[in-house]
Parts: sequence; C-alpha cells; structure tokens
Amino acid sequence: MQVEREAGRKLTDTLAQSRAQQTLQQNPSDSSWWQSEITELQQQYDEQRRRLEPNISHYDTARRKEIDELEQRYNRAYLKQQHAYRQISRRYALRWQLLEIPVEKDDFSHVDAHNIVETYSNFVTQLENKKDNLSAHDWELITGWWLSLNNRKRALENTLSKQALRSLAQLQQQYREIRQYAPQAAN
Repeated sequence: MQVEREAGRKLTDTLAQSRAQQTLQQNPSDSSWWQSEITELQQQYDEQRRRLEPNISHYDTARRKEIDELEQRYNRAYLKQQHAYRQISRRYALRWQLLEIPVEKDDFSHVDAHNIVETYSNFVTQLENKKDNLSAHDWELITGWWLSLNNRKRALENTLSKQALRSLAQLQQQYREIRQYAPQAAN
C-alpha cells in the first residue's frame, strides 16, 4: 500500500518533469527517459499489487475501497504524467524544428551575428511549412520564441552588416504575413 502511494507521488513529482525536460533538451526526440521511468514505476506498482492480491479478500470494505481509490489515483497520475511528457516533448521538438539550435538554455545567447540570418530564415521557412498544423498553444510558444529572437537581434544590431539587417527585415515581414494564419486568440 505504501509503495503504491509512493509510486503515485513519484509519478507526479516535478523532479521527474525536470528530468524529462533535461533529456528532451539534449535530444527532443528521445523517449528513453519516459520509457525507463514508467517501466520502473510500473514494476514497483505490479510488485505491490502482486503482494496485495492474495490477501485482498481478508480486508474489510473500507480498506478495499482505499485500495481501489489508490489504484484510481495511480492511473490518473500516470495519465497526467504521460500528457505532461507529450506536451514537453512536442514543445521541444517544435522549438528544435523552428530554430535548429540547442534547447539547453531559454536564452538565445548562442545566436550571434554569424548565424542570426540563418536562424531567422529557418524559423520563417519551417513556420511557413507548419502553419496549417499548429494549435493555438503552439502559436503562443512561437510568439514567445519570436520575441526572444527579436530581442537577440536588437542586442546584436550594432554588429550586423547592412545586408544582414535587410535580410532580417524581409524575414520579419514574412513572419508577419505567416502570423495571419494563427488563431485569433494567439495573435
């Protein structure tokens, strides 16, 4: 019983989410963390369940009800964690596709005068290709990344050539045109 409680708590533990984020930052398509985490938790749960089964008929009604409630909590926690993992995975994969830069940090300090035009260009090109398949939540993320990218451009502006500035202005215009496809709530 105690292991079931611990497994339920462990499943919703924010530390687990943090490990998932770290794993996905290194490789947005890596699902090995989730697979090993869920396998370990399921083994713990199954072991507890195996020890509980032979004695379940000896428990009173209140105790059996508590066992059922714990099982339901475990199942809800599992589904919640699975949903969170999918969301994190989708977010990091989308960011990688749009920016093609490591997701190790939230800042864009790795974008410099040498790669900013290429980064903008990839962002706009990938966005153009994906615009019809993005959710409102995706557009919210994209808006945040775009603002961060623009902040980075402003920080580098004095080091950029006139050609680079012209290219960036054209790419910003393309972004504004693509942005019209976003759901109204995301605009």
